[in-house]
Amino acid sequence: MSDSFSRPSTVYLGNNRAITRTKYGARLFLDTRDLSVGIPLALDGDYEPQLNPWMIGTLRPGDIAVDVGANIGFYTVHFAARVGAGGHVHAFECNPELVELLRDSIDINYMTSQCTLYPVAVTDHEGEVSFSQPAKHLGGGSLVELHIANDTFTSITVKATTLDATFTGFEPPVRLLHIDTEFSEPKVIAGAHAFIERHRDMIIVLEVLGEYFRNQGDDTLLDALEYLVQTGRVLCVIQDNKPVEISVARLMQFPLANAVAIPRHLANA
Repeated sequence: MSDSFSRPSTVYLGNNRAITRTKYGARLFLDTRDLSVGIPLALDGDYEPQLNPWMIGTLRPGDIAVDVGANIGFYTVHFAARVGAGGHVHAFECNPELVELLRDSIDINYMTSQCTLYPVAVTDHEGEVSFSQPAKHLGGGSLVELHIANDTFTSITVKATTLDATFTGFEPPVRLLHIDTEFSEPKVIAGAHAFIERHRDMIIVLEVLGEYFRNQGDDTLLDALEYLVQTGRVLCVIQDNKPVEISVARLMQFPLANAVAIPRHLANA
């Protein structure tokens, strides 16, 4: 994909759907009502610019990546472009309104053979779960009941799985696991212990909302971060496109951060 970019190129297609070209050359379908991901992409052609260049850059041709909470496919498509025809991306998304956009974004970038789409929630058990589907902040849907100003939520039932149930040991080495599940990250980690411990070289990136969990008196995020350290990983945040080590206690102070868990032997390399 091209690194050249002058201004966003977005075309409205009708029925609240548009197609845009990202800063990096990928084409993505988006919902024009979406205030969380769709509008920033339409205006800027980019998403999480403080994180994505480093994270995408960790991938090499032929690598395997897992994208949990794939949304409309910003990371899925760019991961697939990076790993090429010899690699693969496993994308999980349970919001039915986003699944169709994600599927079409994969298709229009000619990456259907490089991506597997799982239209399910990822949590700590298999079966069915209640999903809070927002009307305006489509990327803010969650397995946790939320209240967002200027938005309404509809509760729907979706299928659920775990990473341990999906990946049973026959998969090739996984280079990158990205988790952005709106407060459900601890449950994703809890349902992936065998998967995480099997892939010792895997880099893990997850959204951390420490302040929320502290205010709720909920230790599950703290437990998840401490578990990642126990697996031999170093916790970092990305600053100036470089990982900077950070303690669990400091991460838990942030309202919002993207934590990076790097295998210690790779961090010291």
